[in-house]
This record gives sequence, C-alpha cells and structure tokens, in this order.
Amino acid sequence: MIVYHGTSKSGAKSILSDGISIQASSGGYFGFAFYVAEDAKQVGTLAQLGDDEDSPLIILSARLDSYATRALDLCNSDSDWDYWQSISDHGRKISNPKFHEFAVKCGIGAVRDINSMGGWAVYDPSLITEIRRME
Repeated sequence: MIVYHGTSKSGAKSILSDGISIQASSGGYFGFAFYVAEDAKQVGTLAQLGDDEDSPLIILSARLDSYATRALDLCNSDSDWDYWQSISDHGRKISNPKFHEFAVKCGIGAVRDINSMGGWAVYDPSLITEIRRME
C-alpha cells in the first residue's frame, strides 16, 4: 500500500539519507511512531513540524507492508481494539518514548485508525520501504 508522510525540509533530508528514526518522532495520538496517511491530502493534518513552523511541508511517499506483521485496525475490528486497549493500558502507556519498542515486542508493527487520526502510526520502521519525495 502506498502511504504519505509530511515533514519539514530537514526532516525529509534526514529520512531520505538516514532512514526512519522513531526516536526523531515528536509523539502523537498513538505515541512515538512514524505517522503516515493513506491519502496525500490528509498529510497536512498528521504532520507535526514542531518548532519549524515556517518550513514548507514536504510530502514523502512510501510503501507500507502492513501484512509483514500484525497491524491493528482500530476502526474495523473489535478484537484489534480490545488487544490495543490491553497492551496500551487503555492508552496510558503510549506517552512513553519507548512504547514503540514494547508494541513491536507484542507483535504490533502498526496501528490504523482513520477515524481519530486519519492514518497509520508505524512502530516498526522496517515496514516502510521505497521512500521518495513527491514533487
């Protein structure tokens, strides 16, 4: 599946040259993760540019392999929602900067919730390949 990520110019340069670093995340609705949208038009609402507000939004496209690991679909599966609630302690654990490591150990590579945040929170960066800058 093709997905889109919005970032600053310096963020795009870092991702394209060094790869994805979850530690570089400023956190978000599902904690520290690499946030992507299924529609490029949604990227602006997901992008958190931090202190670099004057920087133009750079959109990257990438391939997300959501079948390589367990990806929870919180919109369409009650069992996924229940499992998410149990491992995240009803959302209380997601503010921990190391939560992404815990999620991956629990077999969760990504979480999809198009209703509340509009896309995916990817905890396992190896699921993202073929990153390109959109022109």
